[in-house]
Amino acid sequence: MDIRVVHLFEFPEHRAAVAGWIYDEFWSGQGRHSPASLEVRLKEAQDVGAIPLSLLALCGQTPVGP
Repeated sequence: MDIRVVHLFEFPEHRAAVAGWIYDEFWSGQGRHSPASLEVRLKEAQDVGAIPLSLLALCGQTPVGP
């Protein structure tokens, strides 16, 4: 099993899934965010040397964790 950690902006096709995971884990039922709003925030993480920073764990090409 080859797991690697990459910057999410390098794999934008997984941004919606990561936003959904974060929403389900931390914000579901609180009414403060939605998966769509979190996806917008994740899109802001475009610089490897600045905050916000968003990393993604991949197993092969499958996302396995933010």
